[in-house]
Amino acid sequence: MAINARRAGALQNAGIRTLADLTVRVPRRRRWWAGVSGLGARGAHQIKAFCAAEPALTERARALVAVPSSTETAPWEHMVVPQAVDGSRGTFRAPQATCALSASNAHEAVKAWLGLQDAGGTQRAYQGSRAAHAVGHP
Repeated sequence: MAINARRAGALQNAGIRTLADLTVRVPRRRRWWAGVSGLGARGAHQIKAFCAAEPALTERARALVAVPSSTETAPWEHMVVPQAVDGSRGTFRAPQATCALSASNAHEAVKAWLGLQDAGGTQRAYQGSRAAHAVGHP
């Protein structure tokens, strides 16, 4: 069993370029395929069947997914969100030309929104929270 070329192309066009990308996306979203143009429920079922039929391959791909080695909270500036889950290809994402914020994903949108707020109070609260986490306080 293999993933046919048309379905593989649909995955590629949606930014799902590797089996590791797929193993991140599928378990986290109930209708993971809904935003993949040209795939549909039937194609998604075929891909899930492929993954189920190749558990060793799927596990090897899953092992390639970066997992933080620590449970510490990372500073906002250092946060890295995988493209598969960063909101840049969201189903309800408006065209960039119509957006009020110049953000290409959810992380950038939150950062831009914070910049529009009361910079003094918001930034002081953020810095205080960040400093407390840096020294190990809850």
